[in-house]
Amino acid sequence: MGKGLLAALLCAGLLLSPAQAADIDIPGVLTNETRTFAGREFYDAFVESWQALDPDGQYGLVVSEKPAARLGCQMSVSYRGSLLYQRFIGFNGRVARAAALDAARRVHQSVMASELDSMAGDSELRGDGL
Repeated sequence: MGKGLLAALLCAGLLLSPAQAADIDIPGVLTNETRTFAGREFYDAFVESWQALDPDGQYGLVVSEKPAARLGCQMSVSYRGSLLYQRFIGFNGRVARAAALDAARRVHQSVMASELDSMAGDSELRGDGL
């Protein structure tokens, strides 16, 4: 789904489901699929850290949350449909923020590794190209 179609959908007032939003790969867009206070704290801290790691906004991510009454919430970060980070956190804002700082670093490393893998798969870089 391209940027033009996304803009058209938003201008038409149509809402996208979380599953549809996760399929959209727009560079620099960090999709927020959190529901609780701790999830929002995680998302906000993740965004702050991520902006320092990706200042040009090249990578789009989905930050999602699955709340569970006894366990807290399960936070996940996906890139191009691949799960890169997942962790249970309690319903505690400080814990959520600390986990988000760790998540941003780990996700950035995974995204960079993914980009290197995709470049290595490029036909011009096979063999002696690297």
